[in-house]
Amino acid sequence: MISILENSLHDEEAWDEFVKSTNGSNFCHLGPWRKVIRDSYNLNSNYYYLEEKSKIRAVLPLIEVPSLKNNRYISVPFLSYGGILAKNTNDYKKLEKYFFNSIVNNNKYYELRYLINNDGYFINNDENYLSKFNTYHIKLNPNPELLWQKFHSKVRNQIRKAEKSGLIVKKGKHLLDEFYSVYSINMRDLGTPTHSKKFFRKIIEYFNDIDIIVIYYGKKPIASMFLFFYKDVVADLWASSINRYNKYCPNNLMYWDVIKTGSMDGYKYFDMGRSSISSGTHNFKKQWNPDILPLSYLTSDSNVDKRILKLLFVWTWKKLPIIFSRILGPKLRVYIP
Repeated sequence: MISILENSLHDEEAWDEFVKSTNGSNFCHLGPWRKVIRDSYNLNSNYYYLEEKSKIRAVLPLIEVPSLKNNRYISVPFLSYGGILAKNTNDYKKLEKYFFNSIVNNNKYYELRYLINNDGYFINNDENYLSKFNTYHIKLNPNPELLWQKFHSKVRNQIRKAEKSGLIVKKGKHLLDEFYSVYSINMRDLGTPTHSKKFFRKIIEYFNDIDIIVIYYGKKPIASMFLFFYKDVVADLWASSINRYNKYCPNNLMYWDVIKTGSMDGYKYFDMGRSSISSGTHNFKKQWNPDILPLSYLTSDSNVDKRILKLLFVWTWKKLPIIFSRILGPKLRVYIP
């Protein structure tokens, strides 16, 4: 039987219990994301699950996102991963068949964002398969000095430069304002509308396994990162820095601190997050010696909306005063999932 997750506490707990106990899951499959996105952007969610004998066997977190043309169904918007999660191939195929019959056959736009093919259940045989993104995983070690020795000498020198420049590392959820100050400036400089501060506040409200890192030059926050801890993974959800301070290498110090602390705390992997292939962030992450994992996005054509948004907004957005970008950004961000 296929059902939709409602607001029942029992159903929410059963959903997350299934996700956490299933191989191939990641933090994007967790149920509270639908509440984060609902409260931040007032979007409808359809969190489907396959149930047999009162046991959840497969799930699909799906959210309806507005578009310039037709609404889009994405798993999961504003995050890098998602897609169908199942105990086995048979259960996966049952939920996939329901998805294609109810969404795809009704000519609705869709995008399922898979991380490393969901332990083999997702098969790349669809002409609409898209892979223009990678994610980057560093395998951590209880002795971070062994990782340090594997880094390129340039990376080590940049970390030392940041330390010699007197940069200071601070951590804690209470640093949301400082995180957002850096994040919103960076997004404006990239020409991309920013999320609202409410979006990040809701993540902190609905999830416990969150941390924020801020790098200071004197009293000035110049780099920041929003972290999610899931199973044996430390994940970088959003990382930013202010361009004019990059000569002090704050990003290198920030990433090294996450790697070092995550290693000593017993985590096995640092997920550095998604980047476009051959982008500047791709090149930055590559120098840390990560495993580079192509992402499997099963999607209908999404390029039209992206081209229009880029044409209309990017160049102009970079010119906006930061106060206007913070006000207008969340109103536009909902169209850029």
